Amino acid sequence: MLQRRQRIVLILFFSGIAAFILALAACGTILPAPAPTSTPTCLLVPQATGERIIPPRFETPAPASARPGETLRLHFSGGYVAFHYEEICNGNPAGFIYGDDLPTPQRSRNYTATLDNRPLAIHSECNGKCTLEIDIPANITPGNYTLVLMSPLQVNTNIPLRVVEE
Repeated sequence: MLQRRQRIVLILFFSGIAAFILALAACGTILPAPAPTSTPTCLLVPQATGERIIPPRFETPAPASARPGETLRLHFSGGYVAFHYEEICNGNPAGFIYGDDLPTPQRSRNYTATLDNRPLAIHSECNGKCTLEIDIPANITPGNYTLVLMSPLQVNTNIPLRVVEE
């Protein structure tokens, strides 16, 4: 009689273990797969419209006057066009971003300058903040002029300038 009882207990014990293993296997197929851990690959796609102009903001006021042969130094931020990009990650749209939200090197720009339509020598160092050194010609006649700073993307800034005698 004891052997029969032991057999029933063993059968029930192993049946319970088998049921437990089957339940674990079923849960494994029901639970969602873990999220992929790879870093998404994102591209910035320029949009045809939606750009915005960021006008220059002078750190120090632009000089009101200069002398012939003088080098003017202008310090400012802005003065560029922020292009509108769509961010696409792993082939799916992820949102929109403006160029001025991108890291600074993507905002570098070159300037030209004229004094009443006369090209001037200019030295620029531009990223997020810009420093321009503009050489006023030594042979210019004293008087009132308009100094025009021009970026390649038509962000122009007009600065009234009086050239005075030395």
